[in-house]
Amino acid sequence: MTTARTDLKLEGLPREAAVVIEAFADGLVERLGENLICLAITGSVLTPDYVARRSDINSIIVVRGMDMDLLEDLAALGKHHGKKGIRAPLIMTPEYIQRSRDVFPLEFLEIRLLHLTVFGEECFDKIPLEPAPLRHQCERDLKARLIHLRQGYIAAAGDTREITALLLEALPGYFPLLRAILLLTGWDEALPQHKPAVLEQADSRLEISTSCLNELLALRARKRPALDRARAQSLFKNLYDLTDALAVHVDALHV
Repeated sequence: MTTARTDLKLEGLPREAAVVIEAFADGLVERLGENLICLAITGSVLTPDYVARRSDINSIIVVRGMDMDLLEDLAALGKHHGKKGIRAPLIMTPEYIQRSRDVFPLEFLEIRLLHLTVFGEECFDKIPLEPAPLRHQCERDLKARLIHLRQGYIAAAGDTREITALLLEALPGYFPLLRAILLLTGWDEALPQHKPAVLEQADSRLEISTSCLNELLALRARKRPALDRARAQSLFKNLYDLTDALAVHVDALHV
């Protein structure tokens, strides 16, 4: 049994993205039928950071049951919709969500904060998250980032382009972390979604400087991101120091 297109909720999406998401949702409803509980869109497409034809469109599919037939159906859809900017979706069942929210609290917090249910039941608005596992995951992520930055810098062997690529690759993951840390420090307002607003609030509330992340955002927006050797090394040092300061801050949190 298929569902009429009028059942899709696309309000507020950028026009170019809405067209792509509508076609993807229609394909899911047709192929998965009653197995499909929910299709939610998440990520930058819901924020001012989205750039049409450049930014990926991220989605989450919640299904009643998962098997190889489901994966084959989604793989078939991916051949077409992947070319339109739809990334391979996250696939979950209600049981998986219930059993995993204490293991991936950072990811589920991001989903809870930043998603739009396009089709089906609302599955993410009220996911309960405990502060202790969230703090622990932030600590683990930050300390892993320090290791990754050290290894990446050594592997770059002084190559400016490699150092620049390392910095730009690391950039996106700081924003979910900063939102989570803001929440853990007692944030009692709606957490900011737009990346510059996240940095502004982090500077103010955490009393740190995120200027290196602002500079990397500007660099990433260029058609041909490039740095000279001195600036690449300076930005790396600033990002490393910021990561270390955040790790110390999270270590000291008592939740």
